[in-house]
Amino acid sequence: MRTDSATGVVDEAAFVGDGADMFAVQHRGDAEAAPGLLVCGSIHGDYLANYRREVELGRAVADTGMPVQRFHYRGQGHSHGTEPVTLDTMVRDARAAADLLPGGLGAVMGTRWGAFVAAEVAAGHPGMPLVIWSPMLTSRQFLRDGYRAEAMAAMNQGREAIPGKELQARLDANGVVDVLGYAITQEFVVSADRRDLASMVEDRPVLLVDFATKPSKKLQDLAAAWRDAGCDVTVESVQINEPWWLIAEQGEAAAAASQLIERTTGWLREVA
Repeated sequence: MRTDSATGVVDEAAFVGDGADMFAVQHRGDAEAAPGLLVCGSIHGDYLANYRREVELGRAVADTGMPVQRFHYRGQGHSHGTEPVTLDTMVRDARAAADLLPGGLGAVMGTRWGAFVAAEVAAGHPGMPLVIWSPMLTSRQFLRDGYRAEAMAAMNQGREAIPGKELQARLDANGVVDVLGYAITQEFVVSADRRDLASMVEDRPVLLVDFATKPSKKLQDLAAAWRDAGCDVTVESVQINEPWWLIAEQGEAAAAASQLIERTTGWLREVA
């Protein structure tokens, strides 16, 4: 357990679940019985890209009086698990993590691939605020970014890059492919295949943040689809120089990360 000497915010880590196999961290201040925020991160190397920002956000939101629950999906990070990771298992783990919040669930957040998980969890809570950072829009985008990262890593290491088509062929033939030391399985891909983030969210306040100087057309289109579905969508953009799957150093200025956290915390304070 860690307590911030300036704010009094507590970070408490534990292994939870029937088999004590899921790693979870709760950030809380004085109002620990208030409804809290569940943070659904990404997976594999992509998970690390926002890790520090998610920790800092958790502490900042907790300092406003809203507890925050973070966790590692089973089979990822510090969590144990031998079951293949799929969208369904990730949603199951997220719901279990939400149950750890002492005052119940008040808002849901997803980063990158975690946007799919957050959208599924939020669907069970009509009207609940939803925060999305730099979402992937399809499972194919996850694969495409991973294959590009693998190629870049090969070039950086002076070895021959394996084309994305060849990596995809290995996945199709063997049911699994290694990308930067992480095993991507066919079960994972199939679980989210043909899922469309645009059709998964309706009737709720949403904060949608693009990591760019201005929101991309794809994210603007996503926001428009959600507005058509009855959502009150706030679109923000913050320039974050984010490397693919954490190959390169995260060189973004601290001010950009602080701006991202301040905007998210401020929005949650208004709507949650």
